[in-house]
Amino acid sequence: MLIADVERYLSLRQTLGYKLRDASRNLRSFARVAADSGDTHILASTALDWCRAVLNP
Repeated sequence: MLIADVERYLSLRQTLGYKLRDASRNLRSFARVAADSGDTHILASTALDWCRAVLNP
């Protein structure tokens, strides 16, 4: 669900002329992590876990 929402959001923004190169990569990465965790909504705990993983690979 989150992955589809991210794709719709990115498609809309790109249609409006935004490039979103780094943002699209990060949003897709977070959506994959959230989906793998079974989240259907954005959770602060998942966002923090994702940030830690991105900042400390």
